Amino acid sequence: MMKTEQITPVVGCIIFDCDSVLLNTDTIIISTLLDLAEEYGLTIELDEAVWLFSEKGVEQNIIKLNNLIGTAVPDNFEEKIRKNIYQELKYGLEPKEGVTEMLRMLKVPFYIVSNLSR
Repeated sequence: MMKTEQITPVVGCIIFDCDSVLLNTDTIIISTLLDLAEEYGLTIELDEAVWLFSEKGVEQNIIKLNNLIGTAVPDNFEEKIRKNIYQELKYGLEPKEGVTEMLRMLKVPFYIVSNLSR
C-alpha cells in the first residue's frame, strides 16, 4: 500500500471585489439615484431604496426606476447618473468598518477589483 501525504493548500493571493465588499458603494449609488428620481416625482425612503436597488447595475436600476415612475426617463439619464455617481464616489467613499485593518494584517498579496465604469 502506497503512503500518501496530506498537502496543505497555500493561498497565493486574494482577490477582493471592491464594490459593496470593501467599500460601501451601494449607499452612494442609491442615494444618487434617489436624488435624480426626485426630479421625476418619485420619493422613496433610503431603506426601501436599498432593498429595491442594491447590487444591481445602473441599467437594471434605470429599468426599475422607469417602472416605478410609470414613464421612461430621458435618454441622457444614464450618462447623468454615472457622472453624478462618479463625483460622489470620488469625494465621499470610505472603506467599510474594519477593512483597512484587515488589509494591513494580510500576509499574502492581494488585488482589489471593481466593476464600476472608469
